[in-house]
Amino acid sequence: MGMSQKVLAKRMGVSPQAISQLEQRETDGSVTLKALQAAAQKLGGELVYAIVPAKAIHETLEARAFQVAERMTGALRHSMRLEDQEPSSDLHRRTVELARELMASPERLWSAPDGE
Repeated sequence: MGMSQKVLAKRMGVSPQAISQLEQRETDGSVTLKALQAAAQKLGGELVYAIVPAKAIHETLEARAFQVAERMTGALRHSMRLEDQEPSSDLHRRTVELARELMASPERLWSAPDGE
């Protein structure tokens, strides 16, 4: 905006050094939301704070549901492999069905441990 630290400091009622520290804290990631909100207001704007998903939420939920379902069927998968009982396609189908059931109650997806 072309506003100097000195002018912003005066508008915010702080010293130019405080503005310099604010900028430094912003750079190193230690700035508070309260400080950014005050600066935004004095700059004639507003602070917008948001978490933006890296991918679509349904994709995240589907991946997590399949991960949890695989973990839940893991012991069964292992014992069936040892006993050569069930075709892997049937077990995969069961895992997919379980993942769909988990998707019906997404809160269950996050109570399961990550296992990582």
